[in-house]
Amino acid sequence: MAKSVWLSVHSGLLRSRSPHYGFLDPFDPATIGIEDDLILHIAHWVRRYMSFGEGLPHGHAPEDCLEFPVESHNAEGEIIAGEVARALDNDWVVKFHFLQRKNHYHVSRL
Repeated sequence: MAKSVWLSVHSGLLRSRSPHYGFLDPFDPATIGIEDDLILHIAHWVRRYMSFGEGLPHGHAPEDCLEFPVESHNAEGEIIAGEVARALDNDWVVKFHFLQRKNHYHVSRL
């Protein structure tokens, strides 16, 4: 667990607090060797998702979430996770859980 990172649509890269606990915290990806261009790509990807949620009307209905392109956002997330994996040595594991559409809402398994 200590050499694992998770890619989250809400927070970007997360890392476990310890090898024995499942608590995930944001951290500076540069500390593990991720370059600035990839850090910016991750931040932009997260910002697009978070901006969509902020743009929903107060008391939004499930139908309001239909316009978010879950499939293309997941595809980009998979590409980002691959880029992160290639940037790290073989001791690291990169995890990414796709967003799922449940009753029109988005569910992240993180």
